[in-house]
Amino acid sequence: MEVSYQSERASLLSSTTGRSRIGIKKLILYLSTFLLVFGLYFWSSGVRARFQGVGRRSSSKQVHILVITLPESEHPSSHRMAQRVLDGARSVVGRDSAKLLVSNRVDFEKDVLSWSDAVVVGSPVYMANPHPKILEMLSNWNFSEDLSVK
Repeated sequence: MEVSYQSERASLLSSTTGRSRIGIKKLILYLSTFLLVFGLYFWSSGVRARFQGVGRRSSSKQVHILVITLPESEHPSSHRMAQRVLDGARSVVGRDSAKLLVSNRVDFEKDVLSWSDAVVVGSPVYMANPHPKILEMLSNWNFSEDLSVK
């Protein structure tokens, strides 16, 4: 009788240990998901406040948004996305305060550093990667420039 009691106890311990491992994995997954959502919420709040601050500081200042896409004939969805970005920016900073440049050939020095306040990249996705033309263009950019003053 005592042997069966010990074997039942051993099976209970092994099943409890297995459950706790699954519980820890789920707990880590839930915590990382919570932290990701929490971080994205506060990051988007800061971006929203920054754009609203631009509109409130000076109503005469234009916001220049550079949208990088492929030619419209190849992928019209990216151009529809660009128009929605412009509509959203105008709803925050004012109707005439947002200007949009949609291009598939962008010079980093001229367009990004000196002209634009925001850059949006629109691309179709192929096997979890952007279009090869977009990747090629972005790989030639100098990302070591300090853009914090923009």
